[in-house]
Amino acid sequence: WDTIELGECIFLLLLPSLPKSIVVAIDDTLCEKTGPHLFGGGIHHDSHRSTYGRFTNAGKRVAFAFGWNFVVTAIHVPLPWNNDKGVAIPVCVSLYRSKKTCPKNLYKKRTTIAAEHLQRIAYWFDIYELEFDVTVAVDSEYSCRTLCQTLPEKWNLVGRMPTNAALFQ
Repeated sequence: WDTIELGECIFLLLLPSLPKSIVVAIDDTLCEKTGPHLFGGGIHHDSHRSTYGRFTNAGKRVAFAFGWNFVVTAIHVPLPWNNDKGVAIPVCVSLYRSKKTCPKNLYKKRTTIAAEHLQRIAYWFDIYELEFDVTVAVDSEYSCRTLCQTLPEKWNLVGRMPTNAALFQ
């Protein structure tokens, strides 16, 4: 089965529960796994065990872990009894393979995978003739040109801006 086709089925099931203005969240997640026959496994940055000097006096510590790294795109669905709270339901999930473990012709950056997810969701909006106000929420890794250039015209991107960003009208 294909995770994108599964995501489309989930998306269609979510449609009656979605408000007119939706939030699409993108991030990647590490799933630690080991074994000699683990397809797509690699060594990835472990943000949960890494420190950046904020919460500890020990200073910065960068941790890595072996396993899968998935790029996940989810749609925020408000709870029926409280519209201020909700649940993020994944609609696109793709395995990221590092340069070392992936053939050159198949390698994609995480940001490229996320851009493909957004293009897929925009395609669903087009084929099902849906009108939503869409805000894409991302962290600093995904606040990049790759996502901004592939974003549909009426969609908004909310993310961390680099301190040396050049702003234009």
